[in-house]
Amino acid sequence: MLVTGGALDGPLVSMLSGLAEIYSIRQGLVASFASMEYAETETNLGLLEKAVDQPTADRQWEDHKSDVFFGTKLRRLYPVTIIGKAIWESLPPLPALERPPEIRDVGDCKMLIAWPELCSPHDPEFLAGTRELRQWLWPHTIQNPHDKLDLDV
Repeated sequence: MLVTGGALDGPLVSMLSGLAEIYSIRQGLVASFASMEYAETETNLGLLEKAVDQPTADRQWEDHKSDVFFGTKLRRLYPVTIIGKAIWESLPPLPALERPPEIRDVGDCKMLIAWPELCSPHDPEFLAGTRELRQWLWPHTIQNPHDKLDLDV
């Protein structure tokens, strides 16, 4: 599921819930991107020849190399991360965090709302505000080195 803007409101949550009831979802995201090229680069498991900056292209290459883990590990934390049942059940309990995420049931998935606004998953403010949450989630991601940033893991 790809959403490039807008609010996390009732209709969007209803649509996500409906999709989760129809499809077997392993993971998904809701975020905002600068353009469709950036959104497609973030959400595509294959290689794309899109006009994006070099750090994004480098991160995409690492994601592509790790696509075999797609069913068992998350790509990274997003402002809203949809976590399929199998991956959710493999996660340890959520620790007490200074800024705990909101967690909602969406079909048999969990919707982890990590940030109050939709933004890029690489937005500096988002990264700073979700450091503890990203640290907890890191062992359960594909561990793209471009996502490690400020994590002490």
